[in-house]
Amino acid sequence: TSPSTQYASVLSTYDLSLDDFQHAFDPKIFIQKLTSPLFGFDEEVKQIERNADKKFDPRPYQLLFENAIDQLYALRKKVDDDIRVLIADTKLAESVHKNQLKELNNKFHVIRKKFQHLDQRISKVSHTAVRTGQQLEAVEHNRNKTIAGKKMIRQFLDFNTGDKSKFDGIFRDPTQLKAAARQIQQLQLYAGQFRGGDKTKTAKENIQKTAEEIENQLLDRFKAEMMQNNHSRMKELAQTLCEFQSQKVVTMYVNRVISKIPEAEMELKSLSIVNHPVFKDKAKMFFDRIISECKLAFNVIARVFPNPSEVCKEILSNIFDNRIEKFVHGAVQRNSDVGDFLLVLEEAHLQTDRAAVQLAALQQDLLTRTLENDGDFDQTGSLFGISGRIPTVSFLGRGASSKGAYSGFRGLLIGTNEGDTNKDLVGGGRGAGPNYDVQGSLAPNADGKEDFKFKERVETMFDGYRDGYLQKELELLKRDCERIIQKAILLDEKQRDELNDKSLFGRRKKGAKGSRALKQWVLSALDATAVAGSPPSPSMLGIRHIDPRDNSVAASSSHLSSAGMKKQFSFASASSTNVMANSRNTPFYTDENDGGQGFRVTERVLTTLTRALSRAERIGRGIPKSCARLAKAAWDLLLSKYISTALDLAEQVLPDDDPKEDPDTRFFLRTVGAINFIVRQMTDHYSKFVVPRLEADPNEKSRGANANRAGLRGIENRLVLGLGLCQNAALKYAEKMFNKLQRPGDFKPKDEMDCFDSTEACHQVSAFMAIQGEAAVESLQGRNLDAYLAELGRRFHSLVVTHLRKYQVSALGAMVVSLDVKRFQDIMQEFHIEEVNQMFTILRDMSSLLLLPVEQLGMVVQQRLASVPKEDIHEFLKCRVDYGKKRIEILSLLNL
Repeated sequence: TSPSTQYASVLSTYDLSLDDFQHAFDPKIFIQKLTSPLFGFDEEVKQIERNADKKFDPRPYQLLFENAIDQLYALRKKVDDDIRVLIADTKLAESVHKNQLKELNNKFHVIRKKFQHLDQRISKVSHTAVRTGQQLEAVEHNRNKTIAGKKMIRQFLDFNTGDKSKFDGIFRDPTQLKAAARQIQQLQLYAGQFRGGDKTKTAKENIQKTAEEIENQLLDRFKAEMMQNNHSRMKELAQTLCEFQSQKVVTMYVNRVISKIPEAEMELKSLSIVNHPVFKDKAKMFFDRIISECKLAFNVIARVFPNPSEVCKEILSNIFDNRIEKFVHGAVQRNSDVGDFLLVLEEAHLQTDRAAVQLAALQQDLLTRTLENDGDFDQTGSLFGISGRIPTVSFLGRGASSKGAYSGFRGLLIGTNEGDTNKDLVGGGRGAGPNYDVQGSLAPNADGKEDFKFKERVETMFDGYRDGYLQKELELLKRDCERIIQKAILLDEKQRDELNDKSLFGRRKKGAKGSRALKQWVLSALDATAVAGSPPSPSMLGIRHIDPRDNSVAASSSHLSSAGMKKQFSFASASSTNVMANSRNTPFYTDENDGGQGFRVTERVLTTLTRALSRAERIGRGIPKSCARLAKAAWDLLLSKYISTALDLAEQVLPDDDPKEDPDTRFFLRTVGAINFIVRQMTDHYSKFVVPRLEADPNEKSRGANANRAGLRGIENRLVLGLGLCQNAALKYAEKMFNKLQRPGDFKPKDEMDCFDSTEACHQVSAFMAIQGEAAVESLQGRNLDAYLAELGRRFHSLVVTHLRKYQVSALGAMVVSLDVKRFQDIMQEFHIEEVNQMFTILRDMSSLLLLPVEQLGMVVQQRLASVPKEDIHEFLKCRVDYGKKRIEILSLLNL
């Protein structure tokens, strides 16, 4: 047997089918299944291979794969045939389905036409039935109305006879009062429609008299049930009684509630003057009593009366007219002092606001609970004829939206006044911020009457005080602020004796007695002890940035230009850029009763202004205008009575232009720092508390800002002049120290041992300038400090250059000059002003020209002094001892 025949018998045992390809195809698994017959007959294969030439024979695999390929072709042909058959069957089924859908659609159109015709006939029949029903209902209504009318006419005629025996028996039966009440109420309506004149007068009088008798009997029963607190029976009686036109049950219940609230005359009877603390306690008890009684009354009203909103409105009207308004007016008018008058008026408005909010909440709760109570609702969804819409109470500010809650007043952020601070100053006002709009927005009643307007009632109550309010507020503000300021700047007897000055104003002469006492008084009045030691913070003086390349601000060697200082100094916030801050000192605050030091005048004045602003927002008329006038009054007092007065006295002890002793510049610098701190408090307060209240009137806002700038500008100019005088005195004294201590031989030493230390003049002047810088750092801040130190550094540089030009310098003396300049440079580096540092760096390079041989000067000038004008270098080189001999060579090197 050949090998092919043997392998064919082995491979014929495996057949491929479509089931092998139903799932995801994996080639490895397919090959494994395909070759499994070979490995299944492993022994036969091995026997065949043993009989062969002992080499790998691929013929079994070839036969296997050829067989598999043949089977795959056969399977593919079978699948293609099946697909063609299915496609033909599908097309045939689709054609049949389309024909069926078309037939069904035609049938649907026929049915729809029939249904539309049927619907039209049904609609005609239903309309006919409705019209017939309406006609029958109208006929029945007219019939019942005619019967009732005949009955009313008969009863009316019986009443017109005046014979009570002919009256319907229902009116004489006490057990049928409820039915009699409904009957007599209808007769009253009919009687109002008759115009019979004298002929029907007897009937109308008898009907009215009978109605009053029935109503009074029901009222007596209502009172008896009310004493028993029987709400269910009271509700039945109230439903009947409220149908009477007189509404006696409402009047009776309102009077009973009002009688439980004490009258204003009784509350204030024993008080001739009602100051703020007394009124606060009285008002709290008074309004608490009102809220308590209303809470109890509204609870009964919600359960008993069919018209709770009307009863509630009557109670609230009586409370505001006969209790609250009289109580407020009686308390306010008992105060003759403007301070007590405004405090009581503010407290009255505050307490009335709170009461109005609580009453509005009670009114809202009243209707809510009424709608939730068990009862019969009509077809419109209302209970007892009241709209089913649940009321809301909105608290809206003028120009601001509410979050649905009664937000309290923000409070005083500047600080607190002495003991009389109103810590309970919360609640809304009428303007932006602490304001409210109380509206118990209950739906209109069945009779179309408006609801109770809380906001209008509260504001109307205080309208009479608004016309003259602003003048009283200004009077109180000025009085309190002047009292605070006078206490701060008051001189005691010892200080007056020490000052011993005939004129408080005008420059004090040199060496005048009492200068130390005057300085101590100024710093104490300005609270400089607290301000000067405070850590640096953004300054009030906004100085423009000093550009080292800007030659327009070059300093004069003789004086400080006022025009230049005005461009640099202004009261505005600026970030601190100088790091030469002395952090050794800590804030020092003392109690206001320690003899005047630590007296926080500005905080107390601004606190007083804050209270006035809150009152103006609550009580005043025209909030922006009122707040602007109050702020202007406070600013004028602080600027003219406080800052300007202290500055007047500080100017008296400014150092002289030509001082004979160490000038005290530290005092005026501390004065400037204290004034800066005060102005910062003022401007911060203005932006936080005044500007928001002026937003509604841009004109007032603009006028206020301009007025503030004008007031501060005058103070700025005086501070600029004072700072200039301080710098003049300091630099003049430094010049005197140079002239006094600098010896002609300092820069011509004969011994090399004298060339290794700075001169005595340099030591003294550098120490003096370090003190001047330290004094500036202690008092000035931010870019103000940078500007002051920059100006001082520039002028000192000019002074040093001018001073060095006066002397002849030898080769050894050039080393001394270099050491002096190096020491000055080290002191100026503590100023942390880049421009000044560059100026002294150049000066040190120029001092090296005095040491170098003439032939090396050109190289140094080109490499290190190219930016310096050659004329300035030439003037400096004149200090060389050999300048006369080397003049031509120096001029040629400088190309001059």
